[in-house]
Amino acid sequence: MSSLPLKFKTQFPAATFTSADHLDDLEPLLRSLDLLDSAESILATEKPGEGNMNFVLRVKTSGRSFILKQSRPWVEKYPQIAAPVERLQAEAAYYRFTANEPCLRAMSPSLLAVDSTNLVMLTSSTCPSDRATASISIPFNPVCRRSHSLLFKTKPCAANSRRWVKSIWVPDPY
Repeated sequence: MSSLPLKFKTQFPAATFTSADHLDDLEPLLRSLDLLDSAESILATEKPGEGNMNFVLRVKTSGRSFILKQSRPWVEKYPQIAAPVERLQAEAAYYRFTANEPCLRAMSPSLLAVDSTNLVMLTSSTCPSDRATASISIPFNPVCRRSHSLLFKTKPCAANSRRWVKSIWVPDPY
């Protein structure tokens, strides 16, 4: 066992360490959490891109596709940098909030499940709208004025006028 899975298991002995190299543990984990239907089985997995903060895996089953994220006590891209595992709960709070805001729901994945013991979150693997366009700029819509004024303050980045920076406010879920 390499040092990172060992470090994870030492800090979180009740959790299952998920990785592209440990797929044998994935299906039993999802079944134990009732996240796979009885007739559903995993057909394939793939990395949907490089995760910066969390381990990210697209799971394709016999009935659907979803994204699994696992929060670890380090930054996934830079494991030498410590990071709070609670960040996944903050992301889940964002998805819960966007689910109730029609304008944001159209641009966000759906939250399917969160398990704090295993530090995993499942989201839909696709968004209803073109997220590439939505991430560059969000057109003003009078119906969505509340969402825009509360959640997004968009301004061009000084270093590159084509890149947009967003400040996102998420209400405290507690």
